[in-house]
Amino acid sequence: MTLFRKTTALLFLLAFLSGSCGSSRPVKAPSLREEADRYTAAFSREMKMGRYAAALADAERALAVNTILDRDDRMAVSHNNLGAIQERMGMFQEAEASFMKAVSLAKKSGNGPILGVAVNNLAASKLHTDVSAAQDLASQARRLGDEGSWPGIQARAVHVLARAALKQGAIDQSRDLCEEGLSLLGESGDRSARAAILITRGRAEAASGDYVKAIKFAAKALAIDRDLEDPYAIAQDHARLAEIYQMSGNTAKAADSREKAGKIFKILGVGEVNQH
Repeated sequence: MTLFRKTTALLFLLAFLSGSCGSSRPVKAPSLREEADRYTAAFSREMKMGRYAAALADAERALAVNTILDRDDRMAVSHNNLGAIQERMGMFQEAEASFMKAVSLAKKSGNGPILGVAVNNLAASKLHTDVSAAQDLASQARRLGDEGSWPGIQARAVHVLARAALKQGAIDQSRDLCEEGLSLLGESGDRSARAAILITRGRAEAASGDYVKAIKFAAKALAIDRDLEDPYAIAQDHARLAEIYQMSGNTAKAADSREKAGKIFKILGVGEVNQH
């Protein structure tokens, strides 16, 4: 169904709820903003629980209503959410397009935090295809975070740079960037971002041959994601642990971690997203 048809259907639904379709007993309709917020909240809930088909539908519905509202900031958030679920479902080209739209709309809105998040998401998405472009975008997000004093945005941008450095074989640089990201977050910062950085820190140690440190960092990340009850992140942590164990020569533990990751991915109905 096209966005136009979805938007038309939502308008009809709101008209029906308001009693303008022949009902003799008017019912107070929710405002468009309330409808968009409801779909966005449902998206977040379904996303966390791993119900990705439902999350995708809710993200599309929120975008449709926010398009009616014609608010650049709200549409930017909706495109960000849409890109996030598309990426988890392995729809990388669609996700990148959604993040690009989010960046464009965030720039028009003048909302700095939303722009910072959008640029970071686009940067992380670009790591799959163009490391240089990912680094340029992450540097932009880093500057935005610094100018606005938004450490969370800075930390996520630094993490993209750390992943890019690791991808290029710059292990020491990746390690230093991870430490910078963890410092920016502090003890009370974004725990999901902290777990992601710890995984990259562990992979940097594994690349340098220190498998004991690598496993410790990955285990810390897994503990955080378990506490957050994020099934997708837990599966990714197990997959990264499997890589580290394999590199260390512990094939038994590698197989065990790989099996745990595979079971969760299967339950979620998605494949592993390449985080390299």
